[in-house]
Amino acid sequence: MADQHKYYYMRLKENFFDDDSIKILEAMPDGYLYSNILLKMYLRSLKTDGRLMMNDLIPYDAQMLAALTGHQIGTVQRALDVFKAMRLIEVLDNGAIYMMNVQNFIGQTTTEADRKREYDRKITAEKRALRNVGEISNICRPEIEIESDIESELKRESEPELKKNHTKAPKAPGVRDLIEDFTIDEDVKQALHDFVEMRKSIKKPITPRGMKQILSKLRKLSARPDIQVKILEQSIEHDWQTVYELKTEGTDNSLGMMEEWLRNRGKNDS
Repeated sequence: MADQHKYYYMRLKENFFDDDSIKILEAMPDGYLYSNILLKMYLRSLKTDGRLMMNDLIPYDAQMLAALTGHQIGTVQRALDVFKAMRLIEVLDNGAIYMMNVQNFIGQTTTEADRKREYDRKITAEKRALRNVGEISNICRPEIEIESDIESELKRESEPELKKNHTKAPKAPGVRDLIEDFTIDEDVKQALHDFVEMRKSIKKPITPRGMKQILSKLRKLSARPDIQVKILEQSIEHDWQTVYELKTEGTDNSLGMMEEWLRNRGKNDS
């Protein structure tokens, strides 16, 4: 038998607040405010069978719902985002809000299953209608479009948010950036820049990847800025492409020099 009644009341089960979705919702910051907003949206949707829309053309936005529920606009907007993520509501392309669980709270009758199926069919039908309208508008779209004042205002309000969400990816650090981040000691920075210029003079310019390796090796050889300067000066003096342990009196750094010579010879041969 078809359901001919109009339901303007809600029957919540005694374990309503024990439901996983409600527990998760109220565990969030401002979660108790969100659950209050959700209940008020359920109640407001009863007369329209779970569909929230100011009229056939104008949907409810966060500002309108804030006025209706008595909460701040920011709180309502965050609540709507959470509701969508948790599948408590579904927002169609035309802005219509469907309260997904409202049919569970409209009394306990023999036609409950019929109401749920009819509700799902209603959502599906409206989605299909919106898709058909979108396809027709794409085919018949004029070359010049005139936006209404409301559409223009919404577009202007959304532009700052779009720009914030579509910022360019950060640029990879260059050689100079790596030097600046490596140390605060000005003598070490100058020595590193001199090392870079030496590499250019021997036709072996250093890349950011190569500089990372040099800095890593330099840090391992010594943590003292004065020693780091001497290590760099040693490489500059001998036109070495990398850095080696500081040569002191009585020691021989010929092994490092030999390794450097072999590497350069291999590169020249290739």
